[in-house]
Amino acid sequence: MNETLFSQIQKLFERTYAQVGINLEDCLIDPTRCAQLSLFAGKSARELSELARTFLRRAGDQLYVGIYYSRWLIEQLEQHDPRAGLGDRNI
Repeated sequence: MNETLFSQIQKLFERTYAQVGINLEDCLIDPTRCAQLSLFAGKSARELSELARTFLRRAGDQLYVGIYYSRWLIEQLEQHDPRAGLGDRNI
């Protein structure tokens, strides 16, 4: 099975910084959930990019993470895979 770009990025971050203890791919959310979390975030969400958003919520000793990438951004990364080189179209 091929590793995804997202799993490779997670491994790079963990090698550079520290283990996160969760699979970040499990935190990916769809547009519907992104819209719900944006409503919960209130005014501050209006300042966030529509292309990608990260949501964090702490409840007690639990940390909840939601990561959203727009369809357009995913298509750009698929067409201009950063593993092949970085440029204006994939940064």
